[in-house]
Amino acid sequence: MKRLIYLITAMLAAVSCVYPFTADISSVNTDSIVIEGDIIIGGSSHFKMSEMLAIEGESNLQPQDVPATFTVEDDKGGKYQADADGNLDLTSAPSDRRYRLRAVNHNSSKEYVSSWQTIMETCEIDSLSFMPNESNGTLDLRISLHGPDDYRLYQFIMDEVWEYKAFYRATHYYVEPSSSLPLDYRNSGMIVPFENGENTYYCWKRRNVPTLNVISTEDLSENRLVNEKIHAVPNYDNKLSYIYCLNVSAMAISQEHLSYLKHLNEVSHYTGSLFSPNPSEMRGNIRCVSDTTEFVLGYIGAGKLSSSRVFYYNDKVHFFKPVYEAHSSKIIAKRDWYRSWKFDGLLPMNGDPVQGYEWAESRCIDCRLMGGNKEKPEYWPNNHN
Repeated sequence: MKRLIYLITAMLAAVSCVYPFTADISSVNTDSIVIEGDIIIGGSSHFKMSEMLAIEGESNLQPQDVPATFTVEDDKGGKYQADADGNLDLTSAPSDRRYRLRAVNHNSSKEYVSSWQTIMETCEIDSLSFMPNESNGTLDLRISLHGPDDYRLYQFIMDEVWEYKAFYRATHYYVEPSSSLPLDYRNSGMIVPFENGENTYYCWKRRNVPTLNVISTEDLSENRLVNEKIHAVPNYDNKLSYIYCLNVSAMAISQEHLSYLKHLNEVSHYTGSLFSPNPSEMRGNIRCVSDTTEFVLGYIGAGKLSSSRVFYYNDKVHFFKPVYEAHSSKIIAKRDWYRSWKFDGLLPMNGDPVQGYEWAESRCIDCRLMGGNKEKPEYWPNNHN
């Protein structure tokens, strides 16, 4: 028994994908339109239009967003229009109809239509789990699922979110000099205590996993996978320092969709022109009805998603292997507050006006300086803010 697993490097946008490439721009039509998105029945879809442009002084093509209107149509006359950002809620859309996407380019007024798609029943995710792999030094994420015999090709879309902490927990923050401060602090700035649970200690960061997994169970006696590895995180990665979450969605896809993804992957790694060796094979299923000669890149799939998530808690598993750095702090006199903040990149942590305030490097105090933000997902398992 065997199964076929395709790993295709991709840039994921919501539940769609566009692939990075380096092209011989002398042989490429730089007006090429790319349309991304999948029609997700019973869930949320996201659509995007971009144009591949040659950037002066660059040897490759760069995508530039194009304003567009997106409308999903069904074969019974139903229409569902996405918002200005390309987001569309299809929670109430019936699954017993065929669907297609219609898009209008606001810049050129050209219209694009995808082929009709039948909604395929997807798999059911039975479990999503992690397994520390000591020999490889990775946290392996594994999935178990089953599905109907009619559909044996599944696409996995994954994103990861992790909560992390600053090295120091500050009880105070710095307010730069201004005329609105009390007279004694207008030149030095002011150190103010955090209130109402505010902090720069906890942050969250998000990332779409840039590997598109397509798994086939066609050679298995049952349409079922058990503890199949779909992702891995090195044990030294800061994602694992506190709480890590992997979100996984699965959708059944057609053989035609898989062929498009495989061909696009091959071409994106081709050393010559982007559209070599055969551009007609990689167009996908969307066409420009206003200009049938225009090259359009994109495949609009349609289906239902099965979704699950798993959390890793490092304070329970202790698999994270940090790379330790030396950190230090010091008391800084009021006359040096502004210079320390403005030019030395320091921030206050704690203290009082009598004993003085302790300062340290800003990146050790403000978790946002490590690329995250204070936007905790609504499904997060704690009450941190």
